Amino acid sequence: VKNTITTKRVTFVIVAVFVILISSVSPLYVVNQIDWKFDPRKNKTLLGLVFTTNREQVEKISYVINNVFIPLTAFVIITVCTITLVIKLHRTVKWRQMSIADSQTDNVTTRNQRVAKMVVMISSLFIACFLPFSFIFIAMSLDPDLSLSGKHIKTLIIIGGLGFFLESVNSSVNIFIYYSMSSRFRETCRSLFRINSHGQ
Repeated sequence: VKNTITTKRVTFVIVAVFVILISSVSPLYVVNQIDWKFDPRKNKTLLGLVFTTNREQVEKISYVINNVFIPLTAFVIITVCTITLVIKLHRTVKWRQMSIADSQTDNVTTRNQRVAKMVVMISSLFIACFLPFSFIFIAMSLDPDLSLSGKHIKTLIIIGGLGFFLESVNSSVNIFIYYSMSSRFRETCRSLFRINSHGQ
């Protein structure tokens, strides 16, 4: 893991993610500009929001990229990385079983199994909680009536509320998964609570 997840690679990935996300959102600011425009009701030139002629086309493309393509790509990457990690852990266990004593092998196997289970649980929970929103965005891109101004606005509000609830569940449950399955995380939490209790 140390050889794979290096500081340079992590930095590169973080910078790449920021560049991709900023690039995907920037066109929206280009087609929605703040400029001077004449207001006939007040007979004045005021500073306001001005739209370009290709605004609708750019917003549709940006909508699909930001709300459909990028999330689904993230799900695929998470799934592939999780499967790869589990396979690597199993291979490591087999290799160590051939080269380490039985007592040490049992400890390594148990630890690797816990890591694999924890990663699979966290990844599965993330995908399960965020996937409904992706389906909503896909449906919205295919059905114009499924929008805040369309016929199915109530359906959209209900499904959207469920999506927000699932996102909250994902954010809330992760800490309990870490606490129950990671001894180091559990020890750190306990030590922090002890420090806080003494401080109070």
